Amino acid sequence: MEMVEIYKKLTFTILDLNTFITKKTAGSKRGDNAKYALKNFLMSIGKKNAADRLKPTKNKPRKKQFPYFEPRIMIKITNMLKGKYKKIAWIQSHTGARFREAVTIKIQDISISDKTNLVYITVSDYAKGNKQRTLYLRKEHLPLLNPVIKGRTFGFLILADK
Repeated sequence: MEMVEIYKKLTFTILDLNTFITKKTAGSKRGDNAKYALKNFLMSIGKKNAADRLKPTKNKPRKKQFPYFEPRIMIKITNMLKGKYKKIAWIQSHTGARFREAVTIKIQDISISDKTNLVYITVSDYAKGNKQRTLYLRKEHLPLLNPVIKGRTFGFLILADK
C-alpha cells in the first residue's frame, strides 16, 4: 500500500481515500464531486498513479417515474369541466400539449396525414422557448375535434370561442 505524504504532516493511503469516497459520501450525490476533487488534488501534488487507482463511484441510475391518470379517470375529469376548459383539457390529455400550446393552437396548423393514422398539430409561436413542436392526435379522435373547428379554416382553435 503506497503511503502519500504531504509536508511530513499529513499521511494517508489510497485505501483511506477509497473508504472516504464510498462510506462518507454514501447516500448523497456528492460521491463524484469528492472523487474528482481528490483526484485533482493527487494529480496536483504529482501522484498521478495514486489518482488513477481511486475507486469509481457507484451511483444508482435514476428511475424515471411518470405518474399518469388512467383513461377512465381522465374522462371523468374532462367531463366535469365546462366550455372552453373542457376543450383545453381534452386537447392536453390527447396530445400531451402544455396549457399555452393547447390554448394557442391555430386551425391552419392542423394537418391530417393520408399515410399515417395521425393528425399533426404544429405549435411554434407560443410553445415553450418559442421552439416549434409537433403534437400528434390519433385520427380516431378527429370526430371529436371537428365540432371545435366548426368548419373554420384559419384562426385560433380555442381562443376564437367567446
